[in-house]
Amino acid sequence: PALQLAFVDLAGSERLQLSTVESDVAEESRHINLSLSALGTVIHALRHRANHLPYRTCLLTRLLEPFFGSGGRVLLCVCVSPEQRHAHETLCSL
Repeated sequence: PALQLAFVDLAGSERLQLSTVESDVAEESRHINLSLSALGTVIHALRHRANHLPYRTCLLTRLLEPFFGSGGRVLLCVCVSPEQRHAHETLCSL
């Protein structure tokens, strides 16, 4: 089988109450955060070998479903800050 590779850029996910974003940007951030939450739910279900894997929760998890199958690999890169004032946000990202 051919190698499949997908890059998903989820930049812009942030805690809205701590940011100054408005309107369309805030709506995009909400969608990104919902997608991240759904992705976390799928990864949790896979890790615990759940009977039901909720891939249909959002478009992101539907698109990534083939990569979670047997032989698939998923890599998550997280940009974190070394500053102490961002420690809580860094822990939440991990």
